[in-house]
Amino acid sequence: MGAWFSDGHSLKLYWIIHIFMEYKTIYQKIKQLIAVQNNLKIKYCL
Repeated sequence: MGAWFSDGHSLKLYWIIHIFMEYKTIYQKIKQLIAVQNNLKIKYCL
């Protein structure tokens, strides 16, 4: 595992994957918030 991290390219790839996973989680949370807001709008409209 240590040798894997000594390679600069692998480290960069690790960070890209890490950041991508973070953004995916944030995106899902935002989607949930939008869905909740839409549900509230529908409730108030009816």
